[in-house]
Amino acid sequence: MKAILSDYIPHDNAKLFHESNNKNRIITASVRSGKTWATIHEIIKVAWNNDKRNTYVLLIAPTFAQLKDILLRPLYYKLLSYGLIETTGWNKSDNIIQLKNGNLIIGRSNESYMRMEGITVAETFVDEVCRVDKECVEECKRRMITTNGRLNLIGTPKGKNNWVYKEYFENGKKENTDYFKFNIYDNPEVKKEAVDQLLEQYDELTAKQEIYGEWVSLTEDRIYKDFDNNNINEPSEQRDIFIGIDWNIGIYAATVLTKINDKLYVINEYSDNKDVTELANKIIRDYGTSPYIITDAMNSQSNRLLLRQSGLNNIFETKSNPKRVDRYQMLNAWIKNAKGERKLFVSSTCKNLIKDLETLEYKKGTDIPDDNNNERGHWVDALGYTIWNNFKINPNEVNVVASYGHGYLENWNRQQTGSYQQF
Repeated sequence: MKAILSDYIPHDNAKLFHESNNKNRIITASVRSGKTWATIHEIIKVAWNNDKRNTYVLLIAPTFAQLKDILLRPLYYKLLSYGLIETTGWNKSDNIIQLKNGNLIIGRSNESYMRMEGITVAETFVDEVCRVDKECVEECKRRMITTNGRLNLIGTPKGKNNWVYKEYFENGKKENTDYFKFNIYDNPEVKKEAVDQLLEQYDELTAKQEIYGEWVSLTEDRIYKDFDNNNINEPSEQRDIFIGIDWNIGIYAATVLTKINDKLYVINEYSDNKDVTELANKIIRDYGTSPYIITDAMNSQSNRLLLRQSGLNNIFETKSNPKRVDRYQMLNAWIKNAKGERKLFVSSTCKNLIKDLETLEYKKGTDIPDDNNNERGHWVDALGYTIWNNFKINPNEVNVVASYGHGYLENWNRQQTGSYQQF
């Protein structure tokens, strides 16, 4: 009895992955390259054919939300479409999927990986492995000691300072491990126009990582490496005013931004304010009470109250700051994107911001900026908060048609006879 999965046609690199029988397998993939779709179908094959009694196929994701939305939910609907599961086969409280033949799939997140204790695993799939702790993967290996199970590590590279790169790539390929690379161009449904959209959202180095799936060093030397005199310019006019603020006692740094068509212009900056009220009075003096205010989310409640008491009411109620490295990547893409376009310009009068952009470097071996004992970085942080909350385009929202990652609710054409056949 076999189930023929007639709707799934793997691309060439995915097919090599499906055909591999090595002890361990690693997929390095760009965004939208079909890695999730290939992974889901491989999980189905492995889980249905698992002949090791009283064992699980284990799925790991960085967070519970990713586990549920990226792996378990599409996997459940895909199994339904193939007739390999009952509608009641997904126990959402325990993150367990039971197939019609009794075999089990269990999901855990990096956030709660110690909940793996007590289970025996036949094979493990770790998605977005660069965002998963090494300790979690080591625990997965321990769950497979008695079964001699296989480990699958799948994800997009996240810099050479990542434990995955150091352990599996830095000193060459590991023994008993097959390596696979998925590229965005492997996906036949991704159009050139969509890739061009993505190139606009990344700087050159990040594009190598996210679009081409290459391992690159993102945290060396200057943070804003492409900023130069080509980014120093004045706007021909002023439109809506956006002001970002970084709370720092005795400075209360702020940057003033306006957008003209698809370009951003920093036209002014503030510094050396003894308190929030002094900064607010300067803003009202220069721009009235109508600017849009975006602030550092840390220690913000009382400071935002002071801004309102001064007459500034258009305040974005952000609850948390973006991750530092994400903000750096976004700002670098505005400075100069992977297509060579510059869309962020700074007035020559903004001396503090220009110095931040020209001089900030990473502390060696970290993604932390060397801020010269807290003297630098405040103005570029203020600018980053503004752009992140008002002008950020999430690359995951770019209109990329990708058949491998979507469509699991569609009415698939299938042939079904009861058990699973290799692709």
